[in-house]
Formats: sequence, C-alpha cells, structure tokens
Amino acid sequence: MKLLPKIADGKFEFTTTTSANIPKNAVAMIKEVEGTTLITPTDKTGSGVFALISLMNKTQLTQIGVTAKFSKTLADAEIPCNVFAGFYHDHILVPYHLREKAIEIISKIEI
Repeated sequence: MKLLPKIADGKFEFTTTTSANIPKNAVAMIKEVEGTTLITPTDKTGSGVFALISLMNKTQLTQIGVTAKFSKTLADAEIPCNVFAGFYHDHILVPYHLREKAIEIISKIEI
C-alpha cells in the first residue's frame, strides 16, 4: 500500500511558551522540560516556515518502520523533516519551499 500524503493549507512555524495560555489555532503541542512547543499557522516567509503534511493512511505504533521509511527517503532527497504522530495519523513538517517535492516523494513510498 502506498502512503497517502495530504498537505494542509497554509504555512506553519514552531514557537514555544511557558504560559498556560495555548493559542486556539495551535495544531500541535508538545510539553518539554524547558517549555511547551507549539506548531501554529503563520503568515511569515523565509526559513523557519514549514508545510504540514499528514499521512492519510491510519498508522499505528505497532507498525514497524513506517516513520523510518519516509524520513530516510526524505533525507536521501536532502529534505529535512520533523515528525509527530496523533492517534490516527503521522504528520510531517518540511521546509515550505520543498513541500511539492516532499509530496511527490512520499506519494511513491510503499508500506
């Protein structure tokens, strides 16, 4: 079965906060010792701006090698990525200017 990537509308960035007030538009929140990392929509341009790709295949933690396969394939194409997972889907952040190339590559991956 091929991976089914879908790109979200808009641009995204990483921010951090030590506040308990989490913006309603945050698409992900990761609590760390140093503070809370947020992935939020942005209208910025340049470096530090990412596209959000969601794999529409329902993946499970018990599946072995899915993350390794797409992250290695992207790395081989010199596309950096940051991955986080929800209950149903894996999500990938790639530099915004490389989003189309990333979608093309991910679409060809068999799992």
